[in-house]
Amino acid sequence: MIDKNSPIPLYYQIKEDIIAEIEANELKEGQKIAGEHEFVQKYGVSQITIRKALSDLVTEGYLTRVRGKGTFISNKRNKHKTSFISFTDEMKQLGYQSSIHLLEVLSESKSRILKKLNMDETESYIKIKRVRLGNGEPFGLQTSYIPTKYVSIQAFENFSEIMSLYQVLQGVGIQPKRIREKYRAVLVSNPKTQKLLGLPSELPAFYVERYGYNQDDNLFEYTESILRGDRYELETEISENNN
Repeated sequence: MIDKNSPIPLYYQIKEDIIAEIEANELKEGQKIAGEHEFVQKYGVSQITIRKALSDLVTEGYLTRVRGKGTFISNKRNKHKTSFISFTDEMKQLGYQSSIHLLEVLSESKSRILKKLNMDETESYIKIKRVRLGNGEPFGLQTSYIPTKYVSIQAFENFSEIMSLYQVLQGVGIQPKRIREKYRAVLVSNPKTQKLLGLPSELPAFYVERYGYNQDDNLFEYTESILRGDRYELETEISENNN
């Protein structure tokens, strides 16, 4: 419970108390939580204080608001590490059935992406846009760009069945040897993107830029992803270098 004599703000104490209940599995995934007035009675604070605590929990991905239905405990977030494995294999490791909703596969040559791929205006790339699903639920929206000098659009004819971009690329002799990723916290405000990701409202997400380099250290992939903030958390490990 909370200590009204503590210098720690009341809303923060309430937020931490609710998080503790979630982590202790007293509040379960998908469970609808009490209304604001019930929390006011439980903690003996103002509605403004409760509203601030709940708002922060939504922003941090612990709660999800569904318009017209209420506020629910979010699904457990998955720890994501930069690696060579595909999304498909990552989902398998986490115990999810992976699938995709393929939105488009086409050849393009737009300046913005050509610059990202270090290509000139005479070249082109394959654009692969899809919604990534785990157990049928949207986890992220990914758009990959692969130079046509490495792969033709025909290689993606059965992509809805293969699903793994790296499996397709390995089939044409590309072996990823180095990955570089840049993360940025964003709010998903575009209504179309919200719909594709199954978001009830404007919620936090990770915007990720991924650069893949092959066995010759040439850039073979540029991917932009929007990962749901309530289903992903980024985990990294730093060790002291004693050499």
